[in-house]
Amino acid sequence: MKERLEKVLPAVVTLLALGAVLLQIPVIYSVIDKASDQQKSTDIQTLQNLISRYESSKSKLPEQLSQLDFSDTYSGNMTALQSRLSDYTLETNNSGASYKLCANFKTDTSNSKSQSTKTSEYDNSYNFGLRAPETPNTDTHPKGYHCFSFTPYPSYYDPEPPIPVSPTDSLGSLQQKARDTEIQTDVKSLAVQLEAYYNSNEGNYPTAKDLNDKNWRDKNLVGYDNESAISPDGKTLGSSGGYTYTPVPASCNNESTKCTSFKLVAVLSTGLTYTKNSLN
Repeated sequence: MKERLEKVLPAVVTLLALGAVLLQIPVIYSVIDKASDQQKSTDIQTLQNLISRYESSKSKLPEQLSQLDFSDTYSGNMTALQSRLSDYTLETNNSGASYKLCANFKTDTSNSKSQSTKTSEYDNSYNFGLRAPETPNTDTHPKGYHCFSFTPYPSYYDPEPPIPVSPTDSLGSLQQKARDTEIQTDVKSLAVQLEAYYNSNEGNYPTAKDLNDKNWRDKNLVGYDNESAISPDGKTLGSSGGYTYTPVPASCNNESTKCTSFKLVAVLSTGLTYTKNSLN
C-alpha cells in the first residue's frame, strides 16, 4: 500500500499543480487585456494631441495617421507608438469639422464610474461665451471595435478673417489693416501651439521665460514657425513693443506652481489691443 501511494503521490501533486496553473490563466489573460486596453487609451490621447498639432500647422486634418509628426518626444515614446499605428483607424468626414479615432478593445469599461466626457470653456472676453466641444474619456469603452469622436476648437483653428478694406482706403490705411491681420494671425497661431503643449505636458502652459526663448520654442513647440513670434515691426516675443505672453499665476514656474492659463496680447495699428486667452 505504501509503495502504491509513493508511486501515485507524485502524479497527484503534478495534477494539483497543473490545475492551479490552469485556474490562474483567465486571471493572467484578464490582466494582460486590461493593460493592452490602457495602452490603447493612452495612445489615442497622444494621437489626438498630434492631430491637433498637425491641424494647427496645416489648417486641415490629416488623411492618414502616418502623416503625423512623430518627432515630438514630449508626447511619449513615439517610436513605440509608430509600431502600433496599425492598431488604430482615423476616420474623417468631408467637412473636416470632426474626426474619429478607432481601435479594438478586449475589455468592457463602459460601466466605469469615470466621467465619459469633459468640456473646456472658451474665455468669454474674446469668444462670446461659446463652449468648447466635449472630449471623450478614452478610458471608457465597450468591448470590441469602438470609435471616439473628436471636434476641434473652431475659434482656435479657423483662420483669422482679414480685416475689411474699403475702396476709399488710402495706401497707409491698407498697409495698417494688412499689418493688423498679420498680428491677429500670429497671435492665434501661437495660442493654438500653447494649447497643444498644454495637452502634452500634464496640464501646464510654459513659463514666460521659457516661451520668450527662441531655442525653447524650437525644441518644444513642434511645427511652430518662429517668424510668427516676431511682430510686423520686427519686435521679438516678450520684448518692448512685441507680443506679450502672460501666464497665470504670474509667478508660476511649473515646479512648485503650475502655469494653468495664459493671456496673449498684441497692440494693433489703431492702438487697441488684440487679446487671446487660454481655453483653460
